[in-house]
Amino acid sequence: MNEKPSQSELEQWKETVDGELYEELLNRYERILVFAGQLQEKARAQRLLQEKNAELENENERLKKVNSVSESYIRLLEGSLRALGVLDNAEVADQGSNKDQSS
Repeated sequence: MNEKPSQSELEQWKETVDGELYEELLNRYERILVFAGQLQEKARAQRLLQEKNAELENENERLKKVNSVSESYIRLLEGSLRALGVLDNAEVADQGSNKDQSS
């Protein structure tokens, strides 16, 4: 019952174990490569999002400046029209409240 395996059986078993171990190592290495590729893709996507966010922040700042200049120009025009008597204060107030309501 406790028969010792022959030398050829031991060598065959060793080759089988070595082959299975090698295959397991290759499988793990493949999974690591896939995981590393996924990490690289996520990092690239995050970098692209950061670049887009920076572009949008710059565009937002530019639009805020344009809006500020536009509002200043409108106040200047209203003041000039009021000074000429074309526009009275009540009309400017009504237009301002209408603009607030439409926003």
